[in-house]
Amino acid sequence: KKNDAFVLFELPRGGKKFVRISLDKKVGSPGQVQWDGRYLAIADADAPYDVYQVKLSGRTGTVVNTIALDGLRKPVESSWIAGSTIFVPFSAHGSGANAIGIFNYPGGGKPIRILTGKEYTGISAVAFSR
Repeated sequence: KKNDAFVLFELPRGGKKFVRISLDKKVGSPGQVQWDGRYLAIADADAPYDVYQVKLSGRTGTVVNTIALDGLRKPVESSWIAGSTIFVPFSAHGSGANAIGIFNYPGGGKPIRILTGKEYTGISAVAFSR
């Protein structure tokens, strides 16, 4: 079955052991996992490449919002949340790896801006500075 291998663990503050977190629904093929300040954001590496906001309570994670990001063409493994914005490469490699979509977060939808540049063989990280 799809996604049966995905297991989510949390190391509680001050804890010494990881605790398994059970999700209330499957999230496709989980990719990037990051904390957005309120929820755990889990990106789906399979089309349609949604991002799930998960509320954690004890050992349970509840999907409270599904964010659709329009225009992503190929599986991506990375995303970066910065306040009310999420940056997502249109592809991790190949012809789509020359653009990073900037989307409203958690609004999603169409990109509000697209950064373009040289085509890369792989996008795995990005840093933003003033």
